[in-house]
Amino acid sequence: MADKIDNTTFEDQLQEKQNDDIEMETVIEENDNSEDELNLKKENEKLKDQLMRVAAEKENIQKRLEKEKIDLGKYVITNFARELLHVADTLSLALKDIKNKSDTEKGGLKSVIEGIELTESNLMKIFEKFKIKKIDPKGVPFDHNYHQAMIQVESPDHQPGDIVNVFQQGYIIEDRLLRPAMVS
Repeated sequence: MADKIDNTTFEDQLQEKQNDDIEMETVIEENDNSEDELNLKKENEKLKDQLMRVAAEKENIQKRLEKEKIDLGKYVITNFARELLHVADTLSLALKDIKNKSDTEKGGLKSVIEGIELTESNLMKIFEKFKIKKIDPKGVPFDHNYHQAMIQVESPDHQPGDIVNVFQQGYIIEDRLLRPAMVS
């Protein structure tokens, strides 16, 4: 009977050991599962953050492209307009030269003067239609954003830094400088 008690006790101990091992494995598995869950949660948060950043970047790119599209629509004629400025300059110089001549020198040029004035007027209407405006800087303070200084002169009639003479008119298109005015 003593052997039976020892066997039972041994078997009970063995069973208990096996139960402990099973419980330990369960605890280890649960710990592994919770570590896996924690790792998955961290990875999920990382992916959410990346997704939010990509979405924000996409939105910024869309806004920038929309602004560029609007600007392109406004300023697509810039190169063409710059070329036309030379025509406007030539017309203005021709009128100025003819108007500075005396009446006897003008002789039969009255119709030529009227034709040039009409042409210049039409050109200015076209410029206005495309939102191209002349910068009239004479008598205003020098602004490097709109003016290009050719020479600096002192004048008792003007404040230092004021524009005294305009060599070439400046122009803007919409709110962008097309060509600075060349001034003294």
